Amino acid sequence: MSAGPLAIGEVVSGDLEVLREVGRGGFATVYAVRDRGGRELALKVMHERREGDDDEAARFQREAEVLGRLSSPSLPRVHGVSALPGGETTILMELLVGRTLAEAVEEGALAPRRVARLGAQIAEALAVAHEAGVLHRDLKPENLFLVAEGTEEERVKVLDFGVATFVAGKTDRFGSLTQTNAVVGTPHYMSPEQIRSAPLDGRSDLYMLGIVLYELLTGTRPFDGETFAILLASIHSGTPPPIARLAPATPDALIAIVEKAMRREREERFRSAREMAAALRAAEDAPAPDPATRRAAAEAKATIRARPGGAETMETIPRMTPVTPAPTAQPEMAPTARPVMTPTARTRAVEAPAGRRLWAWGLGAGLVGALGLGAAWWIARSPAPPPT
Repeated sequence: MSAGPLAIGEVVSGDLEVLREVGRGGFATVYAVRDRGGRELALKVMHERREGDDDEAARFQREAEVLGRLSSPSLPRVHGVSALPGGETTILMELLVGRTLAEAVEEGALAPRRVARLGAQIAEALAVAHEAGVLHRDLKPENLFLVAEGTEEERVKVLDFGVATFVAGKTDRFGSLTQTNAVVGTPHYMSPEQIRSAPLDGRSDLYMLGIVLYELLTGTRPFDGETFAILLASIHSGTPPPIARLAPATPDALIAIVEKAMRREREERFRSAREMAAALRAAEDAPAPDPATRRAAAEAKATIRARPGGAETMETIPRMTPVTPAPTAQPEMAPTARPVMTPTARTRAVEAPAGRRLWAWGLGAGLVGALGLGAAWWIARSPAPPPT
């Protein structure tokens, strides 16, 4: 069979009948196929390689290897890797029917109990990956797929391990796909250490999970910016709007989990994905506060913060001290991870704290007053001019 799109009804790899195309990306197309036993599976076919596409080929093979070595209810099952007669590499895997969390949150924020349940599933899948020495590095709603939505069997599947990396002494025969001064991932969800191209560990994935959970609860991302530089500054030192104000029905226990995962210093986050998964499971049954009381309390905190002498930061994400980026050239985005920095209805820029502006005006007024009093005192003690 020659290289090119597969035809409906075509039989490939010996016994796989092509049923339909279910998805197409930048370097691969996914088809629904049926095997001899009647099972419907997904066949992911890499597009014909072009000159300079070695990184894409490595990512494709990396995804197959990563998923092949992992087993979790929240990870797609891989049945095999092969090649078509035209030379295209293929991955035969579980066929998923549903939609992404990105599509779900476009309809509005999710219920807190549902967020806790889905978050625990994601954390459990990350635990399996981390314990095998694999970091995801690109966790975001677009890579989280809902199946059996609206039923008791609802589950989220963690997809796209194409930019995953191997850690903890695990052998990675493909080498590093991160170029010098390049950042792999999606900026809105990356941890501060990932943006700095610093060494990563499992807690970097947990930070991204915290960002995802914040977005699912509130319907908006915690950090945003009109340019890449503004976004980076927001991630390094911005304070996101409190979950309690945006989603008043969220239990305190769930808010605490999200805030802990989003701490800028990784030492203050959960120690492992297992620990975070256990906390999320416990939060599923946490009592919900009265939304009206919660909203009033959040507004009162915001008012106190706006007064001169009030608290300098919200109670959201405690002990998040600003991180000064290293004085190096601004990192360039890897080709497959360059963001489109167009604001959407569910993104919100971080505004400058009103309290700091009032504090600055108050300090200026105080200095002017002090200078005026000093001048009056000097004039009063000066001798009168001699009579003429």
